[in-house]
Amino acid sequence: VVQGSYAQGLALRGSDLDIAVILAENGLQNGKKTATKAGKGSRSKRTDEIGEDVVNRRQALHCLQRLAEALSDAKLDEIRIALRIFSAKVPVLRLHCGAKGERNVVVDVSVGGSLLRGACDRAVYSVLQEDQSSGTAAALCRLVKLWAKRRKLTNTLKGGLSSFALVLLTIFFLQQRSGKHQCSLPSQLSVTGPRAKPANPENCCPQPLGLEVRTSEKELVQLFAEFFEWATEELPKLQNCAISIGSATAQQRTGRFHPLVVEVPFSPQEN
Repeated sequence: VVQGSYAQGLALRGSDLDIAVILAENGLQNGKKTATKAGKGSRSKRTDEIGEDVVNRRQALHCLQRLAEALSDAKLDEIRIALRIFSAKVPVLRLHCGAKGERNVVVDVSVGGSLLRGACDRAVYSVLQEDQSSGTAAALCRLVKLWAKRRKLTNTLKGGLSSFALVLLTIFFLQQRSGKHQCSLPSQLSVTGPRAKPANPENCCPQPLGLEVRTSEKELVQLFAEFFEWATEELPKLQNCAISIGSATAQQRTGRFHPLVVEVPFSPQEN
């Protein structure tokens, strides 16, 4: 399953390709069906539905080690093992793909527990497709990502924001313009519905968005500046809030002071 910026339709030149090997479909793990406990007032999950995207770390490591061994034995010139990032919270096998002497594509391979992996990325793609200004929203997301990347602000290990967080902030900004401007976006839940949908393994790398934009360069630059004006003026007011592109709203968090968080579509506990 393709995930990350390619699944969002927002890959930049030189972006890594993130893919997940799915260990089991329909919730099958170790030959047993998985089931989740239903919360109060929620509908119980049928055992024949797609299972949760949960994977045992030991299984994930075993899968990636076997893949690394198979690739090493194959000795393919076009696919080379760059790093075995197996001590990370989410183990990753990094590959360099492409002929020697040419520009490589970096491929990060992880392991997923079900075809729900990457649902947040597919949700972003669906929302951006609703842009009535023919690609301007996606183009703005790309521009914000490129701005941050060139200023080395996306290194999360050094306290930076992830590119995905910047994309979600940009979408939220455009949702706040709804009804007032041509380039605005609806809430994610009004587009995707409340439940995540599984990926189609045969068609999980969609066409890129925002490459052909009808908006003029001047208008895009004005929108880019407006995004930063909004971030400077409005985001400080949202301290102690959680903002969601699902509802296109900011919700007050209870308890003592909390920093602003940006919820991940379908996984609000991840932010």
